[in-house]
Amino acid sequence: MPPSRWAARAVAYHLSTALRADGDLAGARAHLAVASGAMRRFDSAPQWIAMMNMLTGLIEAAEGNLAAARPHPHPAVDRGSFVAMKSR
Repeated sequence: MPPSRWAARAVAYHLSTALRADGDLAGARAHLAVASGAMRRFDSAPQWIAMMNMLTGLIEAAEGNLAAARPHPHPAVDRGSFVAMKSR
């Protein structure tokens, strides 16, 4: 994938974060889908995947769907712990 497309997805992630903070949850979810679409298909950095999972959980929580929000941080924490332990 050309670097410009990676950059566009990074911008979409940050826009999603800003839209969530402003209360535009539908817009946040739409931009997050753009940001996470290709990133999940490739061997992305665990930090990037963790950011996608956390933001998805934050959007779910902001929509009031706490049951859907709860599982999102766990893969990020579990994978992050594994990566940290593996690197030692």
